[in-house]
Amino acid sequence: MPDTIASADITLHSGDELALDRHADGSLTLATERAQVTLQKHEAADLTYYLGQMSAGAFGDGEEAWIKRTETNPDGTPGSFGLAVLLRQDSDNTYSLHLAETSNPTPDDVRATPALRLGRKDVDQIENADADLSAASRVDTGNGDVDVFVNGEGNPAFRHLGDDGKPVEVAFTPKSFEKIVDAVNVVYEGFDELEQFHKGDAADHVTRVDVPTSAGKVRVEAFGEWGDDKTGDRIEITAADDSWGVVIDGSRFDEWSDAMTRVNDAVW
Repeated sequence: MPDTIASADITLHSGDELALDRHADGSLTLATERAQVTLQKHEAADLTYYLGQMSAGAFGDGEEAWIKRTETNPDGTPGSFGLAVLLRQDSDNTYSLHLAETSNPTPDDVRATPALRLGRKDVDQIENADADLSAASRVDTGNGDVDVFVNGEGNPAFRHLGDDGKPVEVAFTPKSFEKIVDAVNVVYEGFDELEQFHKGDAADHVTRVDVPTSAGKVRVEAFGEWGDDKTGDRIEITAADDSWGVVIDGSRFDEWSDAMTRVNDAVW
C-alpha cells in the first residue's frame, strides 16, 4: 500500500501551488516548489486548529501562529523542538504561509522564507482540503489494510491491495457512500429500523443488503452471531461483480465504523 493515503493539490489565487499529503501514520506533508515540511499527527492537528481560527476571522493584523515540529533522534526517540510552519495575518483578508526550509531554524529564518500569499478564499480552500485529509485513515481490518479517504474529486473512497498485489481503488458519490454506511449499520444491528432497504417483516433479522451505488451494486453482508465474543464474526462489503471487496473482522468493526463515519461527515 502507498505511504500516502490521500492528497490535495491546491492552486492559490497567486498561481502558486501547495500540495498536501496525508500519510498512513497520520502525519501531513506540506510542499511548495521551494520547501517541504512534514508534521506529525498532533502537529497537523495544530495546523487544523489555526486554519479554523484564520477562517473564522479570529486573527488580528500582524498576528502569527507557529507550528512546532519534534525532531527525531537517531534511536527513534523524540528530540528537540524546531519551528516548521508560520501562519500570519498581514492585513484584513490577507495572509501568508511560510514553510521552514532548514532544520531547527530561528523565527527570523522562517520569516525570511518566501511566503505563499493567501486571500480569504485560499485559506478556506486549504482548510477544506485539510478537513478532508484529516478524515482519512488506514484500517487494519483483520484481513489486510484498507484506506478510507476522500479522493481528489471530493468523493469518499476505499483502497486495498488486489490479488495481484497492486492497490485497487473505488470511489462513490457522497450519497452512495452514505447508503453504504447505513447498510453496514443495518446488518451490524440485524434489523432495518427505518426500513431503508427492507420493508415490513423483512426488516427484521437482516444480514444482507444490496445497495445500488454510483460505482455499481454493492453487497453488504454480516456473518456470525455478533455477541460479546466477536471471534469469527465479520462484515463483507463487496462489489456485485467482485472487482473489489473488503472483509472486516468483528474485533475491528468499531475502528472501521469510526473511519467510515469520519469520511461521511467530511463530505457532508
